[in-house]
Amino acid sequence: MGSFFVPFLNLVVPYRAVKEVWQESGPPGERHLSATNPPAFFPVWWLFWLLASFAGNASFRASFNENIPESTATIISAVAGGLAIVAAMFAYLVVDSIDKKQEETAATLRLGQPPGPPGPPADLLMRDAVEPAFSPATSQQS
Repeated sequence: MGSFFVPFLNLVVPYRAVKEVWQESGPPGERHLSATNPPAFFPVWWLFWLLASFAGNASFRASFNENIPESTATIISAVAGGLAIVAAMFAYLVVDSIDKKQEETAATLRLGQPPGPPGPPADLLMRDAVEPAFSPATSQQS
């Protein structure tokens, strides 16, 4: 997916991809992309992810700029780290929400559960249809 590398699209497309995964994780009858909205923490996660990315970029640039005091660069780096931690906590909630929705769908559709007991072998059924069953009376007449 090349849109991750296109400026400004890379600010929107990853969020939309995660949102679509959440929407498509429901049962087949409920998979209307426009009908279901993800929980409210999805955009909060993306906001913190973007803020952490911007702050990390600013921290990187500040660390190489000789005109910015080292203490300011350290504060920017600490803020970027804090934002990344908050983004990671919300990312956990996003992944957990998608996982729960997929588990519910799998339980509804009975995916991952073993089927009932197996039936008789197919060759046994075919042999009985073609050949009569063995009986002692028919073998003595031969």
